[in-house]
Amino acid sequence: MYSYSDNSNEMKEWTLINTHKTETISVSGNYQVNNSEALREALLQGIGIGRLPTFIAGPDIKAKRLMNLFESYNMPSTTIYLVFIAREYMPAKIRTFLDFAIEYFGGDEPYWDV
Repeated sequence: MYSYSDNSNEMKEWTLINTHKTETISVSGNYQVNNSEALREALLQGIGIGRLPTFIAGPDIKAKRLMNLFESYNMPSTTIYLVFIAREYMPAKIRTFLDFAIEYFGGDEPYWDV
């Protein structure tokens, strides 16, 4: 078993979420990294299973180089908020960034999962 996380607790336990429940699985193994690209390379070499975000593993799953073992589950997610002072006349650079962020990150499905 191989693990990636930017949270040290997530290296020993994986949290998987589906519409019905949340599962926590204890994992162990002899290879632990906090870099998704390093884990991706290890998985492509066939040395075990691991948990990667879809923006890293997605192209390899589509090309059948990697396999999604828990298709009905998702990893915990984080919401991104843009906070700004409400103004009658918003500066153009703020409006431009907001428009970009809404187009790039907006929607229920990330662009890399579509």
